[in-house]
Amino acid sequence: MRFNDAGKFNTKAFNSDRLFDMGDLAATVSNSPAATFLWTFPDLEETISNDPELTHSIFVNTAPVFTIDFDSGSSEITVGETVTGATSGATGTVLAVELSSGSWAGGDAAGTIQIQDMDGLFVDNEELDGSVAGDSAASADGEATRVTSKIYDKSVWKGIDDAYWSASVLMHGYFSFTENANFRELMITMKDHNSTDQTVFYGYIPDQGLTYDKNEYTTKLDAYSHARNLVDQYIPEADRNTVKWDSENETTSFYGPDETVTTLLGGLDWNAITGVKPRSIVPVSDWGAITTPERGWVWGPETTRWQAIIEMCDYLGYMFDVVYDSTNDWQAGIFCAVDDIDTYYGTPDAVTFTKTDTPKYVMSVKKEKRGTEKINRVRVQGKRNKRKLNFVSGSKEFTAEYTVTEGGSNAEATIVSCTKTSGDWNTGTAVGYLIISYDRTADFRDGYTIIDKRGAEYGAAVMNGNSLVYEQYDMYEYSVEDTDVGYSDGNRPRERFFDLEEEYDSTPLIQAKAQAYYDLFSLDATPYTVVFRDRCDLRLWQKVKLVGWSDVSEEWMRVVYIKYTETNAGNVIVTVTLNNSDYVMGQRKMRRSLRNDDVNEIETIIKTWLKKNTTQVADTLKVEGEGITVQFEPGGVNFIVRNPGGAD
Repeated sequence: MRFNDAGKFNTKAFNSDRLFDMGDLAATVSNSPAATFLWTFPDLEETISNDPELTHSIFVNTAPVFTIDFDSGSSEITVGETVTGATSGATGTVLAVELSSGSWAGGDAAGTIQIQDMDGLFVDNEELDGSVAGDSAASADGEATRVTSKIYDKSVWKGIDDAYWSASVLMHGYFSFTENANFRELMITMKDHNSTDQTVFYGYIPDQGLTYDKNEYTTKLDAYSHARNLVDQYIPEADRNTVKWDSENETTSFYGPDETVTTLLGGLDWNAITGVKPRSIVPVSDWGAITTPERGWVWGPETTRWQAIIEMCDYLGYMFDVVYDSTNDWQAGIFCAVDDIDTYYGTPDAVTFTKTDTPKYVMSVKKEKRGTEKINRVRVQGKRNKRKLNFVSGSKEFTAEYTVTEGGSNAEATIVSCTKTSGDWNTGTAVGYLIISYDRTADFRDGYTIIDKRGAEYGAAVMNGNSLVYEQYDMYEYSVEDTDVGYSDGNRPRERFFDLEEEYDSTPLIQAKAQAYYDLFSLDATPYTVVFRDRCDLRLWQKVKLVGWSDVSEEWMRVVYIKYTETNAGNVIVTVTLNNSDYVMGQRKMRRSLRNDDVNEIETIIKTWLKKNTTQVADTLKVEGEGITVQFEPGGVNFIVRNPGGAD
């Protein structure tokens, strides 16, 4: 059902995976089992109001319907034919004919004709010609009168943390659907300040999408964007595991996040499964690098498609959303890095509203108080660990208490000890490991050369796997605060505390994270609620600046919540919540977590593999640092699983 303006609607219905465009439902009542218009006679009103079973499967026909009174009827006019005004040239398709007096045979039939798809305006006393009944079948007794429902209100809303768009339409009268309607789509457009149609909603009407108010004689229609399917659908068993096992080489690998998201959206069968097309599903550029170690996910039977995608987003520093693609008339999935949101989300250009220039658009600005005042102290706590660097191809022995560095990430750390387990330093074949202190500046990565900071002649080798936790050293706490803040009763610090993830396990990393958190939370995060008139061109995530309002920040802000409302009078009100752009983007990035519960993760992976393969039960479990070896009975399979950065 397409809402184009207050008076005209177009309709489409989905049956299975085929789309039938019925235009303005010209022949819906007589030819299509997918839709029907219910006339509100008293007995029907009572039935709909009291029997919820009638609303099980629903499609609304809201094509404009008119009545024309007639008299002097001499040739019976029937449902489905076209009537034409002999004088006006107006036409319409007959939906129903009600005879109130006289007879066709007697030439004095009088009553009412119900028509839709009216083109032109019928005039009083003109002859009505029927495409079946013939010319001068009857005479119009007055002008055509519209009888279809009045739209009281149309509203559409979503926040950036909501999974899907919601919409509601309040209509005069009662409506229901037929049991043959397999799918119902709803599109809502509103006119903006330039009188341009803006599509603000595209989605579907669920089975429970109608609410009746007998006292007010209204029907409320609720609808949702197709992203709700991702929330409602559990992941099928075949798609719950992103880990690949190579039995020949006895190694594990992982499907890329972009592949997994595409699969969760339904792949090539997206239209039949979720209704969300995988459009801008951006590969993770640093997948497998130190910044984003490769890993796998294994989900349970009660995990939804949406939960799985968001779990990946939180790990990767990505965002996912579903938008309407007006070019192709479908819902499109967007999966990209937070910093790339303006590129892939299709966010409109930033816009500035000046108080003196735009009073006709900005109706009100309100500063909200939600406990989001500036944070002036951040305190963090992390576990400082000694780590182990396994190496091969050692050509110079390292010395304790000196600094080792890795050329790729420029990581540095103090050497605690150097142990050779095999090979020879003189021939460049030494194999062993370093124990490094809790002062590493970044991670040491598989395959990169490590040397003594003084030069390769003081120590040189090649990393064999990423660094591993060797042992916990201590718990370390660090804080960053505004030095101008006092501690009197009226000026106490507003503090945020964080318990850091496991990868932040050294002094420099903990201190750097504390500073990053402080930089984010010291921003002005005050939200503003702004009510606009006719600005339905505004979109979620769009940058907006307000200039000239007292006590309102003139920094760039982003739309984090938006609600479009159109009244029966055609007035469009757009209510948005704005928040500091840097804060919004920083907060999204802060969700990123590389934390993994290795034992549970590996246990899940192994259980998944066992379900698909016949093997013996494991009888040995060896744990060394972050490396875990699962040894099965003779004739079985050995797993050697390390931390996500070095899983093999």
